[in-house]
Amino acid sequence: MSTRGKLVKVHANGRINYEGEVTTAYGADLQSDAAADASRAKDEAENRLLAAELAVKEGRDGAEEELEEAERMLEEAMDALIDIEMENDDRDEIDGDDEDDDDDEEKDVALFGGQNEGINIRTDSGDDDDHVNGDISPAENDNDDTENLCGRILVDKTVKNPDNFSLVPHHILDNEEEIRSKYPKLMEAKVSFCEIEAGEILYLPASWFHEVTSFGGHLAFNYWFHPPDAHDDFDNPYTTNFWSNDFKQRLVTLA
Repeated sequence: MSTRGKLVKVHANGRINYEGEVTTAYGADLQSDAAADASRAKDEAENRLLAAELAVKEGRDGAEEELEEAERMLEEAMDALIDIEMENDDRDEIDGDDEDDDDDEEKDVALFGGQNEGINIRTDSGDDDDHVNGDISPAENDNDDTENLCGRILVDKTVKNPDNFSLVPHHILDNEEEIRSKYPKLMEAKVSFCEIEAGEILYLPASWFHEVTSFGGHLAFNYWFHPPDAHDDFDNPYTTNFWSNDFKQRLVTLA
């Protein structure tokens, strides 16, 4: 499919991981997933420690051993959290260096479309394809600021098409000769066509690529979700509580 990103792994449930964007099968960032596990282990160890301290206070048999075990578990959990925090700091520092490099590579794009016209183009200077990538849209007209509209437009490198987007231009999809010449591997892809009418819904499994063509006035609603990785449990589609716990935490933050 000639994707923008370099494919590094396909999970059993169909989730595709690209270089620099590796996740679990259920879509969690590896560092976030590890942090969630460590935080949960810390909470469990703290609860166990409280129970053990109470048992020691009450003089129960084996309470001292249980207290030592709880303290060991808590220490391990805290060490894990510290390690993850240090890894995140190191990653942030590397990302910061990359952003500095990007700043040095930024280019100005001059587009002139008349006194009150302009086009905003967001793309990456590192793209090696020969067509313009990114969003192309009319700039806002402002008679008081025509100089900015007709002047240079800074390339925003923080906005780019996702790694899973194909580099194949949609306008050549019906040109077999050009596809065979420029993107020969695309000829090996299996193709299906489906027409969706009003009130209908189409389910696309993870890792299926799609091209949409719409006709007439309409409103389309897309619902994206992480592909389930628990194949035998409809009520609990994921093998961990990462997303349900994440949602609960978001609700607490919003409250």
